Amino acid sequence: MRYSTILISTFAALSLSLTINQTVHTEEIETAKWTETKWANVNRITFQDEFSSFNSGVAKLRKGQTATIKAKIDYSGDLAPILQSAVTFENVDPALSIGYDENTLTIQHKQAIFTFTVTLNQDLLKPALFTVKVSDGLPNDHHHLTPYSQRQTIEQDSAIDSGGDLVEEPTDKPENENKPEVPPTENPDGEQKPEIEPGEEPDTETQPEPDNESKPEITPGEKPDVDPEEKPD
Repeated sequence: MRYSTILISTFAALSLSLTINQTVHTEEIETAKWTETKWANVNRITFQDEFSSFNSGVAKLRKGQTATIKAKIDYSGDLAPILQSAVTFENVDPALSIGYDENTLTIQHKQAIFTFTVTLNQDLLKPALFTVKVSDGLPNDHHHLTPYSQRQTIEQDSAIDSGGDLVEEPTDKPENENKPEVPPTENPDGEQKPEIEPGEEPDTETQPEPDNESKPEITPGEKPDVDPEEKPD
């Protein structure tokens, strides 16, 4: 009986020791995971080459045009979560088609390059929008990448679109559009007036001078001739 009591006590002590050791080991694993946790941030997405104007948020495409766009991602933080990056596209307008192959994503230290395509499928009555997002591809592990998203706008380039459906006609007409042009030398009544060169005076009609033939000319200082035979009465 005494032997059985000692044996039971030994098993109880051994079981308690195993439980304590397991608890300590679990805590050590959790502590190790916490100390190994890595963090990183996506700072910005920059579009390259001919679509660098896309960085303003707006790009123009013709109807039916497919554009291949190259983009660069800048990161900060630890490399481990950066390597878990995933590129996705959200809230894509029905007028657009987005094509993306995840194999185009190339990560080099704290930068990455990827390409995607955008196709404008139909005429636009208003700008078409979509969102490009970079996030953590393994959100449930102990490495964390802070997600980043960027809203982009596509407008139809109607100026060179072969359809030309969206080229707006001017609605306001100038007030004098329907009035005939009047040449500068004509007045509205139809009378033509002679053109007058600068510095010239208009011609006036010459008035006839009175006939002075019957009156002799008298030079100043001379007296009119008087017939000597004629004397006053």
